[in-house]
Amino acid sequence: MLLQLLFNFSLEALLAFALLLPALLFSLSAHECAHAFAAYKQGDSYARNTGRMTLNPMKHLDPIGFIAMMLVGFGWAKPVPIVPGNFRNIKRYFPIRMRKESFSP
Repeated sequence: MLLQLLFNFSLEALLAFALLLPALLFSLSAHECAHAFAAYKQGDSYARNTGRMTLNPMKHLDPIGFIAMMLVGFGWAKPVPIVPGNFRNIKRYFPIRMRKESFSP
């Protein structure tokens, strides 16, 4: 992504990058917040207590994953911590997590 901008510098590429960056930050935050919300609804309040149930991108960004995403087009965010022992019903958590994940970008 960023490498393409450096090699093919144009105003259109710079504008595309400037528009894509906020969308990317929001989608990473929404995705990880959905994981935290799914865990919270199942009884695990650890992610909420540590401040990870938020749309603030600074809470979810992994520096190396974000740099990789900018340079080569794939990366990652910090995973949301969970404590499976806090779940009311562990067998229900993973299908709910997958459902919440499918609604986040």
